Amino acid sequence: MHEEENHVKEVILKPYYLIDRILKMPNLPDKYYFGLRLDENANWLDYIFALFCLSLFHRFDSRSFFDVDLLISSYLLYSQPDVVIDHLDALKLTKEEKNDHITFISLINHHAKRLGYGEIIEVNKWSEEDAYLCLQRQQFLMDDKMVSMMNFVFKKLQKSYEDVSFEMLKIFIFPSDELVTESIDYLNKYFQEEKEKSHKNYHKWSYLWRNLAGELAPWNCNPNEKIYYKRDQTSCVSFCPFKLKRDYKHNQHIDASVSRDTGSRVSGAEMAEIERQKRLQMYSNEMPIDLLVINNVHDKNNTIGNHNLKFETFEVSLISPKKVKDGFLKITADSIVMQIENSYKIILGEEIEHIFFRRRFHRPNSIEIFTIFGKNYFIHFPKHNSLSIISKIQSTMTLPNIKTLQTKDFYSYFKSLQMTELWQNHLLSNFDYLMSLNILSGRTFNDLSQYPVFPWITANHLSETVQINDKNFFRDFSKPIGALTDERLNEILKRVPDLALVGEKPYMYGNGYSCMLTVCLFMLRTEPFTSLHIDLQSGRFDHASRIFSSIETTWEMISSHVSDYRESIPEFFFFPEFLMNLNEFDLGKNKRGPINDVELPKWSKNAYEFVYLNRKILESEYVSQHINGWIDLIWGYNSRGENAVKHNNVFKQEMYDSAWTEKTLNNSRQRSEIEATLCHVGQMCPQLFFHPHPLRNMKSKYKKFERNINVNLSNMSIVLARINAENDLIKVSMTESKGKTFIYYFDLGQEVFNEKTDVTFLNKEFKNFEILNYDSPQKQSQYTTINHEKIACISNINRRLYIVNFKNYTIEKFEEISNEVHSVCSLVDEFSVATSSSSVVVFRNFKKVCTCMSYREGISCCFSSSTFHISVIGTRDGFILINSIPSGELVRSIDMKEYRPQSILITPGWGFILVYATKIVDYKVKYSLQLFNINGGFLREKELDSAIVYMQTFTSRDGFDYILMSDDKNRVYLFEAFFLDILEPVTRFTSHICALRFFKDFDCLCIVGTDGKVSFLSCKIPNVL
Repeated sequence: MHEEENHVKEVILKPYYLIDRILKMPNLPDKYYFGLRLDENANWLDYIFALFCLSLFHRFDSRSFFDVDLLISSYLLYSQPDVVIDHLDALKLTKEEKNDHITFISLINHHAKRLGYGEIIEVNKWSEEDAYLCLQRQQFLMDDKMVSMMNFVFKKLQKSYEDVSFEMLKIFIFPSDELVTESIDYLNKYFQEEKEKSHKNYHKWSYLWRNLAGELAPWNCNPNEKIYYKRDQTSCVSFCPFKLKRDYKHNQHIDASVSRDTGSRVSGAEMAEIERQKRLQMYSNEMPIDLLVINNVHDKNNTIGNHNLKFETFEVSLISPKKVKDGFLKITADSIVMQIENSYKIILGEEIEHIFFRRRFHRPNSIEIFTIFGKNYFIHFPKHNSLSIISKIQSTMTLPNIKTLQTKDFYSYFKSLQMTELWQNHLLSNFDYLMSLNILSGRTFNDLSQYPVFPWITANHLSETVQINDKNFFRDFSKPIGALTDERLNEILKRVPDLALVGEKPYMYGNGYSCMLTVCLFMLRTEPFTSLHIDLQSGRFDHASRIFSSIETTWEMISSHVSDYRESIPEFFFFPEFLMNLNEFDLGKNKRGPINDVELPKWSKNAYEFVYLNRKILESEYVSQHINGWIDLIWGYNSRGENAVKHNNVFKQEMYDSAWTEKTLNNSRQRSEIEATLCHVGQMCPQLFFHPHPLRNMKSKYKKFERNINVNLSNMSIVLARINAENDLIKVSMTESKGKTFIYYFDLGQEVFNEKTDVTFLNKEFKNFEILNYDSPQKQSQYTTINHEKIACISNINRRLYIVNFKNYTIEKFEEISNEVHSVCSLVDEFSVATSSSSVVVFRNFKKVCTCMSYREGISCCFSSSTFHISVIGTRDGFILINSIPSGELVRSIDMKEYRPQSILITPGWGFILVYATKIVDYKVKYSLQLFNINGGFLREKELDSAIVYMQTFTSRDGFDYILMSDDKNRVYLFEAFFLDILEPVTRFTSHICALRFFKDFDCLCIVGTDGKVSFLSCKIPNVL
């Protein structure tokens, strides 16, 4: 008892003083470190604690922690060598203990020698010497046996050789063709497999290194290093590449800036001439291949069923914005394997989602493949027809996730999809319809010579506000860019007769509305377009006066200059980063000073707002009622022939697909000239409409609720709820704490909703529901709907993940995750799980896709988007981490400073990242919503007066994202995500809310309360602007 009193000091503290001390404690977050904490002089900051650990070990003599004691001693030598040496002497290690812990003893001796102490723990060499003697004895014993054994083996080999030598000799002297072919095939297959393995291993090691040595990772040796970004070609909404990714091989192009003013401008005509000479040399000794046979665009033989292809391996070129790479492609039952230069690309059949018919320089010899993860490949087959290749893929491969398989030419396929009818009835937004026209006519983000084209929509960039009710605010959509002003049009028309004098077919415009040069000029600030622009300008940035530096200046140029007929690009409506000099390139100086970010119209505050408002303008009623005129100029009946002449819309003949005739195909000079023009000057879109494009219908009122509907069940305590739309039915499922489930079906097919609406009711019950231990409503992060039939839930007992199946009403443990689970979320068929190991695991169809490491204290929330292929993680120490799927690589980290994220949402249309966060100020909790774009750019913040308990998101018919939100006071809010304009609540519910959903076809809000109440409320979407 006396010894215990020496070691234990009794602490008596009154409750008042205890509370006072707790309140005065600094409110600092916990910090975790990998390795030792050292001061600026490399001294161990925690050496006092280390000394205390040694004293404990010496006091209690706990040999089970012997390795820990030795490890601490090895590092403590540097600051307290005398204490450590005395401590080790006092241990009195036996020989057995020295042998058992030889690794850590060697570490101590290693550090001691570095400090000049020599070997402070003597290690006996007896074990090493005994091992050597043992080996010697074994050698003497085995000598005789080895000799006799080898004699036996050699005799057997000699006998076998004599038996087969004659037959083998015959085979190798007179080998059959079949044997030679099989041997070559086998060797080729072996070498190919080895190259594929090597390629895969290289990427795995690169991925591992980037994870371990990247930002916030334990091996990151330069935390202040600037991070550079480039375009990520991953397709997101409407096949658009919204995202950036890290540029690990960044070039600041200082040499291009230095040499900017030393040379002349390179024009599109000059680039075309260089391309023409190159192709002329290539084609001069070459005969046209069978592919170069002119087919009518409506020829019935130009369909997939009429092509027989016997090839399995093809010569291909992989087309990307950066370069054209040649290689070979092989189609197998489960994958497409491409050998491109020295690397391999494998496209699994189970990952292919879309296959489109494509053309290269107006020839039907290419396809474009999109995968479920947004990867896309534009593949050119120089010796084969596109539809034949698609037929081969269709007949050879298994494609379980295919959504689009284009088996017809552009016109026929577009007509079969009835996209125009969907747009007319407001089932497609203007933006989505224009993207559909581009994608379905062969325009692509992978080939800069046929990049997607969008209209310039505004003519007034000096107004302080957006004037969507003023027609003068907009450009004239019935005229091409070149005919917008009478003065320029008259000057162009004067030059047309002179063309006939030099033997050219008359035309008005020698440059296209989109070409490689103009795309790179618009996208100058974003790699790889920066490098491409420099290449096109002979190794230098273009002169500062010609750099894209201002929206207003560019509009003045394209609406007045006699050789500038550029239309817009889709990035003006979804990608604000192309207007920002994020990589800080030296772009020169103009009259207004150094060129940095693009100067914007006065009606926008920054690039994010400009792009969003520009999309708002695109979706305005004026554009909706006039955009058909512009479509007629690009894809319609005013794009060719006499109608094109009437509408002043005639371009150089070589830009049209009609340029290819039997004569031009067989003439190497003409062929090279046409291809060079198509590559660098521009190419016209194929014609999709042969009659005037129809007008868009006026917005009609959808089916509405005449009054609110309420369904009440008394004496209920709902712990799980979900709301699904199945065809024309709303399905509401509610589960009690004991597993009893109530299901309601509301018929959406009725014209009017009122108190007499039919409601179908089912009663089911789960077995083993008690394993979840749900006795109260669950937080939104505790469960998530994976599909219409299943929910992933976290058990309150063991923090493990369980799958609740609403089809057979069973609950099963999800064995793929062995750690404790902190939160779970899902979107469509992907769901993410945040584990106790500070990582997020992403699954698709219950198969693991990737693991995203945080290297932080712990994870408080997460959200993944299968549309934008990202996983966003919120950590307990105040970081937001944006990771790419399926690589799992960190793209960007955001330090929220004093805020701590509580929940995250990614909107489906724009990829906005909405973070609900809290912080402590003067012992009070402050609530905040913070909004970032898909690439982590900060948009705005909104302070709240109460805690958020539920958030949901949806996209309106015109393509804008909205947020449904409820707080701890049971108030429900509906607001536009970009503006965070949270006004008065839509309603205040009678109980805590456990599920929300908005049905945009009916302007109807569905709410499920914890007391079993289900309400349908009439609610309009707020529209800003």
